[in-house]
Amino acid sequence: MKLQIGCLCLFFTLFTGNVLFSQSVEGTVTDEEGVPLPGVNILIRGAQQGTTTDFDGNYVLENVPEGSVLEFSYIGFTTQTMATEGKTVIDVVMVMDSQQLDEVVIVGTSMRTGDLTGAIVNVDNEVLEERPVTSINEALQGRASGVFIQNDPSPAGNASIRIRGNNSLQYGGNPIFVVDGIVMSGDFNLTNLDDVASINVLKDASATALYGSRGANGVVVVTTKKGEKGEGRITYKTWIGMQEFTNDDITLGARDIYDLRIDAMANSHVADDYFAANPNASRQQFIEDEVLPNWFADYERETYAQGKSYNWLDQVSRTAIQQNHSLSFSGGSDKGTFYLSFGYADKQGLMKNSSNKRISGRINAEYQLKPWIKVGTNTSYTQAVSEDVDGAVFEDARAANPLLPIERARDSLFLGWGNNWDVNAENPLKTLTMDKDRTRSKIASSNYAEITPAEGLKIRTTFAIDNVRQEYYQYIPQDIQQAKRDSYRGQADHNFDQSNYFQWDNSVSYDTGFGKHTLNALVSHSMSKYEFDYSNTMARGFPTDDFGYHNMGAAFDKERFELSSDFSTNTLVSFLGRVNYNYDNRYFVTLSGRYDGSSRFTEGNRWNFFPSVALSWNLVNENFMAEQNLFDLLKLRLGYGSVGNQGIPNYSGYSLYGPRYTNENVEFIQEELMGNPGLVWERQKQFNIGVDISLLNNRLTINAEYFDIVNSDLLIKRDQTSLYSGYDKTIENIGETTNRGVELTVGGVLVEKEDFQWNASANFSTDKNKITKLYGDANAIYNRGGFTGNEIQRDGNLFLGESLNSIYAYEFDRIIQPEDMDYVNSLDLLGKELQPGDILPRDQQPEGEEGHGVIDQNDRVVVGKSDPKFYGGFSTGVNWKNFSLNTVFTYSYGAKKISGYYESLMSGTGLGPAHTDMLSRWTPENTETNIPRATYDSSLRYGAGETSWGLQDASYLRLSTLTLAYSFTENVLQKLGLSNLRVYVSGNNLHTWTKYKGYDPENGDWYPTARMFVTGLDITF
Repeated sequence: MKLQIGCLCLFFTLFTGNVLFSQSVEGTVTDEEGVPLPGVNILIRGAQQGTTTDFDGNYVLENVPEGSVLEFSYIGFTTQTMATEGKTVIDVVMVMDSQQLDEVVIVGTSMRTGDLTGAIVNVDNEVLEERPVTSINEALQGRASGVFIQNDPSPAGNASIRIRGNNSLQYGGNPIFVVDGIVMSGDFNLTNLDDVASINVLKDASATALYGSRGANGVVVVTTKKGEKGEGRITYKTWIGMQEFTNDDITLGARDIYDLRIDAMANSHVADDYFAANPNASRQQFIEDEVLPNWFADYERETYAQGKSYNWLDQVSRTAIQQNHSLSFSGGSDKGTFYLSFGYADKQGLMKNSSNKRISGRINAEYQLKPWIKVGTNTSYTQAVSEDVDGAVFEDARAANPLLPIERARDSLFLGWGNNWDVNAENPLKTLTMDKDRTRSKIASSNYAEITPAEGLKIRTTFAIDNVRQEYYQYIPQDIQQAKRDSYRGQADHNFDQSNYFQWDNSVSYDTGFGKHTLNALVSHSMSKYEFDYSNTMARGFPTDDFGYHNMGAAFDKERFELSSDFSTNTLVSFLGRVNYNYDNRYFVTLSGRYDGSSRFTEGNRWNFFPSVALSWNLVNENFMAEQNLFDLLKLRLGYGSVGNQGIPNYSGYSLYGPRYTNENVEFIQEELMGNPGLVWERQKQFNIGVDISLLNNRLTINAEYFDIVNSDLLIKRDQTSLYSGYDKTIENIGETTNRGVELTVGGVLVEKEDFQWNASANFSTDKNKITKLYGDANAIYNRGGFTGNEIQRDGNLFLGESLNSIYAYEFDRIIQPEDMDYVNSLDLLGKELQPGDILPRDQQPEGEEGHGVIDQNDRVVVGKSDPKFYGGFSTGVNWKNFSLNTVFTYSYGAKKISGYYESLMSGTGLGPAHTDMLSRWTPENTETNIPRATYDSSLRYGAGETSWGLQDASYLRLSTLTLAYSFTENVLQKLGLSNLRVYVSGNNLHTWTKYKGYDPENGDWYPTARMFVTGLDITF
């Protein structure tokens, strides 16, 4: 009996203890703006018990033991821990995680990457500001996987951007750029980089489906800065730098050119003829009797004797100064925020008389008129004024004779080699006097009103306009070779063009949640219109050059006065629907569909539907992962979708005629392009698999993607096969291509201590495209041109089973040695007379088959492609106390590039510029070399550009940026009344490791990449 009573007392004690010392806890979870957060995970530390917040951010957690600690976690925010300490109501404000904040994006409506299912790369403001540059493209290069950028180093240059390689054969290969919701019609880089808050690159069909036909080649979404609630801020940023050529010593000087020409003459028919007439003469006699008096001018012999060499490129180039300034004001209250900025950039060009100056201003404001309506505007103005130089200045200066004294030829119209003064080799010092001025102005304005008639329901209308005006002026003086050669006394040109882009978007979105379910739905209607008009005026024959292009009415050559103008327009109408579903922050589904209609197609083919679906699974939030503490994020993604391409010229479905007035009669002439009313949308289907991983309290992040793209109904301009149409070309839907690739991004905090932090990141991308179908049974479409207009070019051809960017030429076999001459003499070389030291192409036809032993067009094959095998970038940053050191590297591997400049330098005649490789040329005493011999008989052998011998390896590793910065301490800032003060020095394009023999493996040879040294200052009040 006593035992029973004791057990009963023990049971009662335990039961009442559990009731007395456990409780319910409830509360609301919001972000820093006070917005409720649905789906926040709440767990009791050390237990399996937990719950999630509902749609209004509310939660109730039952039976919480006394003294428990609650953990609040949500993707994109720092995990919060709260001790209960007997409290029954605990409200929590979640703070953005600086690691995951980088991943916040905007796609149609605000979403976090934790909820995203598509392939998106985010580059935030901190990353963009690591490089003191003025364009978004330069800042983005090497920082986003799957994005390959080739920058234009000229002062007003733009860039070539490819997202996930090449997909379209000819039309619409570039991504679109969306700045604050406006699809940019052009001059993307007129946007002030200091105004940019973040850049998101949308890569797969699920992410780009929101932009329908315009997103087939990816989307670059730029979000500019906004004001924040609280005390106002004033920020001033400035930097100044010096630029110089990175590679200007690849050609021979005067003495080596002198020796090369003698050698070339000794290996030519000139020597054969001389020794036939003088069989007992020596080489030295040949030089003294034939070469020096007949193949060298007096001035060249004099320069050689004096030991001089003249660098004409130095005469037209300079060390260029660049500077950038920006001033911004921002602030806000509970009713609204504003951001106001002004910018000025001044970039001198490396070529004298070239520059680009840009001024910009922006106002980004929004205001809560009523609790249920908010309005806003984001308006910017930019004007860029550039002075350009004719491309012939750089080309002619680098091709000028180092034996030609500059002062002797300064006033000459053209330059010479030997006794030959080439009328096409214009004097670059003269050409430098041409006026080539350009003014570009841009107004972009996006204005919206957003109504919230009920909780979770938003109705938004946005109207945007993007206006770009450009005026171009040129004057060619009377005393330069171009004017003399074409027989006119001065020429003035005035070109004007203007584009207007209008965009009107109307959308209704609804956010709701119940239990563990969160749903976001969006329907939208969009209309856009693009207008373009231009007018050109050209006048010749001026009494004086004094007024340049400012007095075109003074031109007296009325027969050569030209006027032209035109106007074109296109429209796009779209209907969009999208649903995002989230269950318990574990399972995510995105369904999208867009119905686009384009005026570029004819009636019956204008409309097409582009759907997509994407799924993701966040394994971290599964119950079976509750005990692990390794992964902060482990998300698998799967997506499939279709997008379209309508990037063909306007009116391609119609055969166009233009009026012309001749002999007092009006006649209508055909345009080049025959209309094709059967044109349909180019279509792209894309499959994407991805994984997002975050480890060790977000210290290590990994993102990996695999994509498979199929492009069909490809749009291409082809030669017109009908002999009776009267048209040369037409656009058709032909063929199919595939494009597969892998992308990897890794970033992490390697060391994190109180006074020392070290972080690093890297990205790697590879993609391979292939043509799987052309038209009919065709296995090739050739690009013809050249002198006759019918010669098959090395690039621009399309071959079944090959890359879109294939290079077509003879395959290099060997440098001929004396022992090879029996084999060489057995070949039919179609008039070529090859000797030891010459380049020999490979005979592609097997022995016994037709064509064997003949080197002709049938022996040309695909010898390479300009696509890199892989590319990317990596960076590292070290912070010690208030000092920081950051480096950025970019790289590309495996691309082949045609360098026409290098090939011209390897002609080996000595009567033109020559590459330093010619110092290692083949001679009877130096046969162990891959450099061909020198000879004046260049027409009798294969040139460097006719075979794969001259094809360049464009692989490179570039130290793009090295920046050392110091941020002043809080004590200093308080004394100065500042909230931030940072000074830095930086170097851009400091060194490039490459085997490329031209100027630059990235940009080619038309304008070399510059090295720049910068010092800068950032101040915030």
